[in-house]
Amino acid sequence: MNKPFKRLKIFLIVFVGAILTATIIFYKNATNVVINISKANLQSITSLAVNKAVCNSLNGKPEYDSFINVTRDDDGNITSITTNSLKINTLARDTALLTQKYMQTAAEEGVKIPLGAFSGVKFLAGFGKKVTVKIIPLSSVKCDFISNFASVGINQTKHSLYLKVVADAYIVMPDYTTSIATKAQVLICESVLTGKIPEVYLKGGER
Repeated sequence: MNKPFKRLKIFLIVFVGAILTATIIFYKNATNVVINISKANLQSITSLAVNKAVCNSLNGKPEYDSFINVTRDDDGNITSITTNSLKINTLARDTALLTQKYMQTAAEEGVKIPLGAFSGVKFLAGFGKKVTVKIIPLSSVKCDFISNFASVGINQTKHSLYLKVVADAYIVMPDYTTSIATKAQVLICESVLTGKIPEVYLKGGER
């Protein structure tokens, strides 16, 4: 084997190796950028779906007393704070079903991503013609309630009740699929309570 041919062979091996390495790095960076954009879009879709589902489930502005039962002693101090289980469970069930329905409708349009995002370069992510990345929502939508207590004055405590929704979905690309759990939190009702509240509530902060 003469030296020119040997040098050409080495050059080709190095050249092909460099091309493969650059391709792998490019693909990895581009995939990460696309996934991040898709996650942001999916989070927006979830938030809109949850808010719409909650509004339709509540069918009007909810009253604090319809969800929360406050018991006081003879001096007007609060002895216990409990939730209306039937009301809470109904809202959680209806919200989960409607969220799934609204996400399904929104997902049919997919997520629009500019071609620049596929370059893997962040500052180019917003440029170029938009292509559609398919989203497949799953049937897993979980709802939890969070109570938050915050002091707003002497013997005055603001009690806020939030609904937290966690929805699972798949982002599907030609040769890559990933599942994403998106979260949204909506204020259901709140009220300023007057009187002493048991430390078990105040120390918990969120329950």
